Amino acid sequence: MRSLIAILLLLITGTAAAQRFPKDDLYDTVNQWRVSIDDGWFTAKTITYGGYTTSSRKNGISPALAPTIKTPGKAFHFDVSSNGNTITVQAAEVTHIAFLNSDLPDFLAKASDKATLYYTLFDVPANKAGSRWEMILKASTYMELNADKPAGILRTAKEDIRITANNRFGPANSYEQLCYVFKQGKKSVAAVIPGDAPRVWVRKGLDESTVQVLAAAIGALLLR
Repeated sequence: MRSLIAILLLLITGTAAAQRFPKDDLYDTVNQWRVSIDDGWFTAKTITYGGYTTSSRKNGISPALAPTIKTPGKAFHFDVSSNGNTITVQAAEVTHIAFLNSDLPDFLAKASDKATLYYTLFDVPANKAGSRWEMILKASTYMELNADKPAGILRTAKEDIRITANNRFGPANSYEQLCYVFKQGKKSVAAVIPGDAPRVWVRKGLDESTVQVLAAAIGALLLR
């Protein structure tokens, strides 16, 4: 009986989500990456997703990626490795005031000076220009998640990828199954659900450097 009730609840949740969000072929199985977590008694937590594997988190600032942001909070760094390439990712929490001298999208610029943002910084080896990417992410409200509203940006000086956040896979007005979506133009190119049972999707056919950028950003959300 309990199993039947659980199945009915899942069907109801899935139907409600389908009504709240338009269909998106990003979430087809062809784009889904297998995710596995290694978190043993005597080993630090690492995550493998698709062809990428994170190292464990190390507290503090990475010598290889000294960020330009002063006094970051809860700073940690880690590596993302694939096919002999390694990307070092620096992550930290910063206050909005740290970006007063930088142009931000309107939805981020409107935040109060004391608002806390999740900030990551990394270089991509496959990019010939050696571009340094940064991801800036804000906390979303229930109402914003219900409508897949903008939550952040992944950018260099020359290009950017928008990030939205939604509860497509969970109930309305909740943070359950929080899903971050990366978008180029109007197209969703990747998505990740962090947490104890993470899920990752990356659209087939993207160029190598874009996939590496997305993989590094996804790793920063999985290990957050």
